[in-house]
Amino acid sequence: MLKKLIIVIFFCFNIIYAENIDKSEFVNDFFSVKLSEISQLKSENKDITKKVEEILRNNFDPEYFSKRVLGKYWRFASEVEKKEITELIYLKIKFTYLNIFNEYKKQKVDIKKTLLYLEDKQIYRTDIKIISNNNIDVLFFTELKDNNIIIKDLILEGISLQKSFNSAYKTILQKEGSKGLIKLLKEEIEKNV
Repeated sequence: MLKKLIIVIFFCFNIIYAENIDKSEFVNDFFSVKLSEISQLKSENKDITKKVEEILRNNFDPEYFSKRVLGKYWRFASEVEKKEITELIYLKIKFTYLNIFNEYKKQKVDIKKTLLYLEDKQIYRTDIKIISNNNIDVLFFTELKDNNIIIKDLILEGISLQKSFNSAYKTILQKEGSKGLIKLLKEEIEKNV
């Protein structure tokens, strides 16, 4: 009986392990393909804005990100404010990603093995190193939802995008609430346009 139980446990573990390897490779392949597409556009001197927008619209959850950035202030915002903040934060993220990818010019990119980071939430961590004069380390934390990859956070040179947004907007949220944040985000976005 014990022997059968051990065999069953071993078999189940191997199925779970194999499934996670497949998903990890799926996430890894996603980054390989997207970086190749961006690299191709850049080599043809084409604008990468639409490609970055496509990736963000399909593979980024701006509402989740906005909730994390606002923390406890999210529940005090009206539905209209939440929607506007989510769209403004999406635009801010878009400019951040565009800056990162505009720095990327056919340098060697080393996509290290994607690993399952948080099992119960199916969060994957992908280490990417852009090898150039100044090596850039980028970590992506992603979640698999219905065979779609959702980017949860980006850590650039050891700094979490989520946490940097959170600390950057903490004071304005404390002093002026969501209305103050909306005004500040609009001003910052106008500088990038």
